[in-house]
Amino acid sequence: MHIEQNSIILRTHENMREAVISHNAAEYSIHDHENFFWNFRMTNIYDAVAMDRMHLQEIGLFPYMLNFTRDMIMQQCGNKILTKMDNRLANITPFNGLKILSKGYQRGVKFTGAEMRDVMKIIIFVIDELYTVDDKNAASISFIPYMTLIDCYIKFVKMYITSRKEQFSEDDLRIFENEIIDWTRAFVKLFKRFSSSSLQLPKLHMWRYHTIHTIQCYGTINGLTTETYETLHKNWVKNPYRMTNKKNILDQMFKTIRRQTIISIPKKIFKSKLEIMKSLLWELPISELQSLQIKLEHEKIVDDLCIEGMNHLINCLDHYLDEKSNVSESEDIYLKIYATGILSNNEIIYATSKFHGHARFSDVAIAMEDADYLTDDGICYGK
Repeated sequence: MHIEQNSIILRTHENMREAVISHNAAEYSIHDHENFFWNFRMTNIYDAVAMDRMHLQEIGLFPYMLNFTRDMIMQQCGNKILTKMDNRLANITPFNGLKILSKGYQRGVKFTGAEMRDVMKIIIFVIDELYTVDDKNAASISFIPYMTLIDCYIKFVKMYITSRKEQFSEDDLRIFENEIIDWTRAFVKLFKRFSSSSLQLPKLHMWRYHTIHTIQCYGTINGLTTETYETLHKNWVKNPYRMTNKKNILDQMFKTIRRQTIISIPKKIFKSKLEIMKSLLWELPISELQSLQIKLEHEKIVDDLCIEGMNHLINCLDHYLDEKSNVSESEDIYLKIYATGILSNNEIIYATSKFHGHARFSDVAIAMEDADYLTDDGICYGK
């Protein structure tokens, strides 16, 4: 884990193609055939795909820690301490929202991310005073105190909590990177001898050297998810595979998928007869619109696109009212400004600064008559 950041060569279509052509695919952990996405020159598929926190930590590095911890305890203290550890995991006092592993941590069992998060909450208390020097096997050469083990887990939990932040400043990223480095060093120092590959783990490498870069490029890793790919993999690979008799597997899977596609009934597209506006933001007379705009610009509580839209709204209303001779200056006109709207085709348009913690403004295309506006073939594009 002593690689200089500037010496890391990121994957691109060109260097991966060269690796395949030169028959060095195994050295780069890729398959020895062309990647379909190499045909799309405008997109670097290796840069677009990033591992999410659940697969890297919750069901990735944390289970590795637990497995290596059990190997270490088994080597220096024997099976009785492992049984004691499982009993502690199973006998944790019930608490609302905390799922207990009733049979302890069974190696080889695939736990969910939620179960691993619950284990993170209690693992330090499980390990605390789990064993002493008196429990050491006579054949064990070295002995790692439980406090050293706890220190490694504390560093992991602190790092994990930081990784769940909704936003990072430059100072936060520096602190986060230092936490990653501290935990990585402690992890490698403790468990390297218990790994058959000396901890040459792809997930460990990605977490150590690519997490900060990913956050700088794409934002917080809370927003990264593999839900779409997991669903596709389950529907089109796992389920058809389980329906086979494990003979001529690919042929049976293709037939199953083809059959499901043929018999599936296309869903009817529901069209609403009414256009509905939702999430009222402001209701005010038109005379106060300028004051609202100044307030929003000063307080900076909304996204810049919202302020820009407010400016366009004021200008458009001025032109509109100038053309309407039947509207008097003293007449009160009230405006209602909404965050979302449902169109007659059931599409939802968003114009909000806070949608699950992030700004969301829909891209729209407005059809207009040529005589009304100078457009590109009758279409005006905007936010």
